[in-house]
Amino acid sequence: VVELLDTGVPREEKVASDSALIVFEIGSSVIKPELGNNGKQISNIYASLEKAIKEGKVERISIQATASPEGGYEYNRQLSQDRANSIVELLTARYPLPDRKVEAVAGGVAWDLFRQKVVNLEDGVLQNREEVLRILDEEPEIKTVNGRTVTHRQNLLKKLPDYRWLYENIYPS
Repeated sequence: VVELLDTGVPREEKVASDSALIVFEIGSSVIKPELGNNGKQISNIYASLEKAIKEGKVERISIQATASPEGGYEYNRQLSQDRANSIVELLTARYPLPDRKVEAVAGGVAWDLFRQKVVNLEDGVLQNREEVLRILDEEPEIKTVNGRTVTHRQNLLKKLPDYRWLYENIYPS
């Protein structure tokens, strides 16, 4: 997510954002412009950023990246951080911006996007749709069990009869 802030108004009124979906290969933080719709998404980010820079409206750029749920909690946090860093590197290579204006944020797992994909499914496609939504809405992402952090939400989803279908059709989200 690229957040462009207009410096001429109070902070609470000046958040404008542009977002793009950059697709990564599973387990990778390498940006490949030829993958999916990445080329167009990158061009759109460049155009938005260029316009904001010319208008003097860039106070801060915040890049948030995410990962799909398959990996463990810490792995996904690190992968999402690495992906955000890759996007920051892509932007700062083209537009030299002071470090204080650009931040890379680890978004962890893209549960919101995953949930939206489940909601958008046609009725009858996913046998346990209501249970999937309940898990996403009510269960914590992680739990501590015997001093160890476990991916609780992911573990519950794996127990569902439709998990294989979710894995093949909704992941990566």
